[in-house]
Amino acid sequence: MPPYSSSSLRSLLQWAKKDYAIAAFAFAFTFTILLIYSRHNSTTLQQQQLFNHLVPLTLLHNANPKGALCLDGSPPGYHFQKGFGSGSRNWLLHIEGGGWCNSIASCSDRKMTPLGSSKYMETEVPLSGILSSDPSQNPDFFNWNKVKIRYCDGASFAGHPESEIKKGSGLFFRGQIIWEAIMDELLSIGMSKAKQAFLSGCSAGGLATLIHCDDFREYFPKKTTVKCLADAGFFLDEKDILGNSTMRSFYHDVVQLQGVVKSLQKDCIARMEPFKCLFPLEIIKNIKTPVFLVHPAYDFWQIHNILVPKGSDPHGRWKRCRLNLHDCNANEIEILHHFRSSLLKAVNEFQLRKEIGMFIDSCFIHCQTWMGETWHSPNSPKINDKIQPAADPPHPSPLYLTTVPRLDMKMQEGCPPMGRGQAEHQPKHFTVADGRWHKGTGLVRMMPEYGCDGCPRLSRLAAACDGVEGRGKWNERCWVVIRER
Repeated sequence: MPPYSSSSLRSLLQWAKKDYAIAAFAFAFTFTILLIYSRHNSTTLQQQQLFNHLVPLTLLHNANPKGALCLDGSPPGYHFQKGFGSGSRNWLLHIEGGGWCNSIASCSDRKMTPLGSSKYMETEVPLSGILSSDPSQNPDFFNWNKVKIRYCDGASFAGHPESEIKKGSGLFFRGQIIWEAIMDELLSIGMSKAKQAFLSGCSAGGLATLIHCDDFREYFPKKTTVKCLADAGFFLDEKDILGNSTMRSFYHDVVQLQGVVKSLQKDCIARMEPFKCLFPLEIIKNIKTPVFLVHPAYDFWQIHNILVPKGSDPHGRWKRCRLNLHDCNANEIEILHHFRSSLLKAVNEFQLRKEIGMFIDSCFIHCQTWMGETWHSPNSPKINDKIQPAADPPHPSPLYLTTVPRLDMKMQEGCPPMGRGQAEHQPKHFTVADGRWHKGTGLVRMMPEYGCDGCPRLSRLAAACDGVEGRGKWNERCWVVIRER
């Protein structure tokens, strides 16, 4: 074969360079597409795993040396999910609910359950509702550092060990110590650097939130935004259907048994019997930290245990009504109306407190923030389709709404479907009011001025209207009047 001439070789090399450039470009383009696709799939998979992730139980370190023990002497625990992205320096804590124990017998029974011992707690749990990591279910807090604090002391984290010696029962009343020890541990793993910190709780955990709200504020520097949310934690000091003060007697026993007095506000116990200071009505009077109340006007736990406890209905006349409000007769409905009015009267006292916000609905339910169905879903409570500024408002663009309608027998949409022991809420409708305060008839809820998207879910109200990681900031000049019809 004849040797190549210099000109043909040069031409061949030029073509080779062109082929190489094209091949290199094609390879780079293909690699980039595959990399983007791979990253997208990886991100989607990671997000999916995060949404479906079971969060392990962390037992408190050095619990024994600190004396932070559950009722049975086991270490307390919590579930921690690390935040990411824009939420990496924001913290959301949620205190589990579960009632209280008011006697040696009831506490001894309780210590054989997850509400009294970490030995019986699930080692892994999913986090849902306000603790969800799914942005479609929890758009305001999905990427925050989230902590579910397990409840194992039986006194809303307010018990003290001094009472153990007097009782000699082998039970550990360490609620206050548990609270302090868990706070110390969370601060040590990054919470001390929080830009925003949000303490929440359900039921007895909601009461614990109110008890410790101002203490929680003290753990952070002034520049940190700190707020609290109590879900179904506003327990009433109401008489039952026989005229007995069942809840008052119960709280009296809890305070005496577990030495709760030391965790109650000093100003309050100086004015009245200590057990009365365990009721939220008295606690909130002295709270300085912004707090948001989420509460149903027909709280089924309170109806079952305060209004119609089993002992007050020995013949079971209320049995059907207690399970399903649609089975209540006219007289029972009227008694429920009175109970609702007692709640509205109690919270009405805080109508002009700029640091207090609230969302009161007419659901026959208890807690609403920790379940996805009631927190942010098509079935969750929401403000009606029409939300608009009232005419001639006293401040720029506040919203005025009416809500908390009386219960009727007509099924209406807006709350979760009926389940065992609780009926579908009724009703849900909210209407625009006239923008004027009607003395003695309404409530006030904080709300930012941006308008809440026209039809916010409960999640948006707690986040945006409370000013935590919402698009509006806490603003005492932007509020909502909620009036009865």
